[in-house]
Amino acid sequence: MLMLCSRIHVIRRAAVAPFVVLMLVVLLSFAALAVDLGYLQHATIQMQNAVDAAALAGASGLDTDEDAARKLAYTYGGRNAIAGARLQQAESAVEIGHWEAVSRTFTGSGLSDRFSPNAVRVTGKRGDISLYFAQIMGRRTGAVKKDAVALSESGQCLGVWGTEGIEGVGDMYTDSFDSRDGVYGPGNINANGDLCSGRHIDLRGSVEIHGDAMYANDSYIHTSGSAYEVWGAIDDHCCPVAIPGFDINDAIAANDNASIGMCENTSGGPQSPFSGSGWNLSLSGNCREITLGTPGVPSVYYFNSVDITGQGQLNIVGPTTIYLDGPADFSGGGVINTSQDPRDLRVYSTDTDFRLTGNAGFYGVVIAPQATIDLQGTGDYYGTLIGQTLESNGDSAIHVDEAMVFDVLGIDGAAPTLVK
Repeated sequence: MLMLCSRIHVIRRAAVAPFVVLMLVVLLSFAALAVDLGYLQHATIQMQNAVDAAALAGASGLDTDEDAARKLAYTYGGRNAIAGARLQQAESAVEIGHWEAVSRTFTGSGLSDRFSPNAVRVTGKRGDISLYFAQIMGRRTGAVKKDAVALSESGQCLGVWGTEGIEGVGDMYTDSFDSRDGVYGPGNINANGDLCSGRHIDLRGSVEIHGDAMYANDSYIHTSGSAYEVWGAIDDHCCPVAIPGFDINDAIAANDNASIGMCENTSGGPQSPFSGSGWNLSLSGNCREITLGTPGVPSVYYFNSVDITGQGQLNIVGPTTIYLDGPADFSGGGVINTSQDPRDLRVYSTDTDFRLTGNAGFYGVVIAPQATIDLQGTGDYYGTLIGQTLESNGDSAIHVDEAMVFDVLGIDGAAPTLVK
């Protein structure tokens, strides 16, 4: 009887042993899944941090040149450890190019011949991360791969402003340049032509924005044209603009109005460019053209109103500042800034009505915080515009002068921003 019981116990032990081994394999498999996957997940987070830092650093170097951007990206990426070892240059790829926000697409080439790049993409990959429990199942290493895209000078709106909204009927195009580097043209065309709205952006035409499109977080952006591209960021957390203060009373008390000459009357003899009482500048019909400013010498003028229509033309020949406390219509032959440097013309208005045509090319800054700035015609605008509402009633091309924006808003650029 004792011998029979002993044999039964041996049989039971023999039957349980394979089950215990099987359960150990299952438990170890779960351990491998929990520990090694958690380890890889942590390494993935570390890799994301590394490429984020690299992309931001690279974007900050685009202001210098592409080589500086790549060097900064590799340097800052290499300061981050993944699974106990720092990211090596051979494990990362740095690309310089452009970011389009609507399709969320990074383009490494295709625009570079015309536009300075505005984005850096960094891809990091490590394929030999040692695993622990998974080796029991025959897998010794794991891999992680992440990428990031950062925009240069984004996240803070630096372009043209409509504090109560931006609206457009017709096509709209924007980009930027820096007048400190010369005139707008090849080698000086950048993607900082931001649209900045304190409320909505509503554009009813084809849109090509080489810059950010930013609007209020309780509002909207809407387009209804056949094309819609934003080569920058689209952000619904637009920040308020610090509109520079100005005292029109100072210009009333001291100005250079007395130096304004007569215009040549086409029917014969000189004629005053001021109609009626006060300083109401009127250029049209017989009195078509006058000149303001002195080369190399700052000049200040004060007007109750401006009405330039028909073939009227206002020539700017030196650093000129105009103060207005009434309606303005800069149409007709337009405002001809002979230097084609936006820094040579500043217009400040306290009125609610401001019409501007760019048919002849407008170079300057308009600051009219209470006005609807109405852009007419199919011309180009070089500089910046700040109004309560910005309306485009034609096919507008706006080329933001970064030098003017930084000077007018009292800032020195914007930090890079991650967009992916």
